[in-house]
Amino acid sequence: MSDDTKSPVSLTGNHSSAPASASRLGLRSPETHRTDVLVIYTGGTLGMKPNADGSLSPAEGYLEEVMSNMEELKHPAMPAWSLIVMHPIMDSSDMGPKDWGRIASELERHYLDYDGFVVVMGTDTMAYCASALSFMLHKLSKPVILTGSIIPFSSPWNDARRNLIVSLMFATCSDLCDVCISFGGMLLRGNRSRKLSSVDVDAFQSPNFPPLGELSASRFGHNQEIKLNTYLLRPRPRGRLKVHKDLVGSIVVVKTNPVCQLKELRMVVENAVGLRALVLELYGTGTSGSKGQLGLLIGNAVQRGLIVVAATQCVRGLVSVDSHSVCQEVVQSGAISARDMTTEAVVTKLAVLLGCGYSDAKVRELMGVSICGEMTPDEPELLSHL
Repeated sequence: MSDDTKSPVSLTGNHSSAPASASRLGLRSPETHRTDVLVIYTGGTLGMKPNADGSLSPAEGYLEEVMSNMEELKHPAMPAWSLIVMHPIMDSSDMGPKDWGRIASELERHYLDYDGFVVVMGTDTMAYCASALSFMLHKLSKPVILTGSIIPFSSPWNDARRNLIVSLMFATCSDLCDVCISFGGMLLRGNRSRKLSSVDVDAFQSPNFPPLGELSASRFGHNQEIKLNTYLLRPRPRGRLKVHKDLVGSIVVVKTNPVCQLKELRMVVENAVGLRALVLELYGTGTSGSKGQLGLLIGNAVQRGLIVVAATQCVRGLVSVDSHSVCQEVVQSGAISARDMTTEAVVTKLAVLLGCGYSDAKVRELMGVSICGEMTPDEPELLSHL
């Protein structure tokens, strides 16, 4: 049976079956005190199996088999788990807004049945997916942990086993009301994370924000324990989860460089039929080397109805309006400063806000403030507007 004819999801696991009424209320069955975690597998190296020629490819039932045979997951300190496999299994480079919406739908469908969630996927667009979900899952009050691996389970030494185990442990943290990435033993806020390496097992970092937690040796060194930086955690929201699944994809990112001339950027603006937003990755704190001409081009783009956001190409740091006259010119021409938001956060935040149907003025207002911890300093939370 081909992938596109299969059921969208299949469910397996080691969880105890709770009464139907308990599931609807989000309660665990009385015979168990174990935390229940739902694992959603969308694809990626972690769940791939080697072929005869040594290449890797997704294999039906492989991740379920691996997890069922992992002695670590049978430890009484580990949560009960269920596994959902989303079909078709996808490489993360092929994933976009519709696929993030499918993940969000699964989280919404099972939200009351589990205490926490782990999404296993490929690493290439994981930071985009984590950022998107952070804006899509309004009033999230449970941990949603994204993870994957650089090296598959089939290798004698791999990071797949550790990342999966640690992610399940992080997903039991009831004080965590956020979408996070768990990689290399570190817990990072999803909309602050970036993939900085394609070969290192600590592939993800949060350059402008401290880790939310880590797995470390216990005081006596016999066990490992989770350490959360509680002062960094978002407060538990009031009200019920609301999921925003309509994302607008008409967003272009342009990275300025000394070779690209303004005429090329002008072509993007003047031929931007159907384009809703333009993200400019500028140098350093927001400079461009355009000798004052970039402001005119941005003004033209804004007059054409584009929302323009100025971000920095630097991994660390921010777009600072006060530090450079060129940056002041950019903002005065109508661009919004991304401050220290990652490009992944900027793009997905725009996609969600535009998908909510806001006026351009409202989108510009919300792009300038933090709504779920994606920007420093954290302004009063405005996610109630969504």
